[in-house]
Amino acid sequence: MALGMAKPYTKVLAQPDLEKIHETSLRALEKVGVKFQDEAALKIFRGAGGATVDGESVYLSRQLVEWAIDQAPGKFILRARNPAYDVALGQSQVLYTSAFGATFVCDAEAKTYRPATLDDLAEYVLLADKLENVHYVLTPFIP
Repeated sequence: MALGMAKPYTKVLAQPDLEKIHETSLRALEKVGVKFQDEAALKIFRGAGGATVDGESVYLSRQLVEWAIDQAPGKFILRARNPAYDVALGQSQVLYTSAFGATFVCDAEAKTYRPATLDDLAEYVLLADKLENVHYVLTPFIP
């Protein structure tokens, strides 16, 4: 089963725009840092050249980030339990996925935000799985 839309695809940003986003991201990672609340992750960064750890904040040098980007494969297979549903990423096609990582949900009936539950997760995954243009489903909530 072919997934996604084959080339030609829409080019959303011009190369100078992509470079500006990349440069801004590098500055943010180096100057603002990222908060890690996991001691195992902090230990890895303490041992890594090019990372500075201050409490739970990790500041990543441009060199470390660019080295990590260079290590990433240009394409790979996201494997499903059933190989018929494997998804190839990085093959010049546009694929769509669901949202990821919210800790709160908007309760339409109560008109409030509340912490996500396992029931919310189950409902969302069932819904996203039925959407024709969603090629793979990520964990939308973290209960």
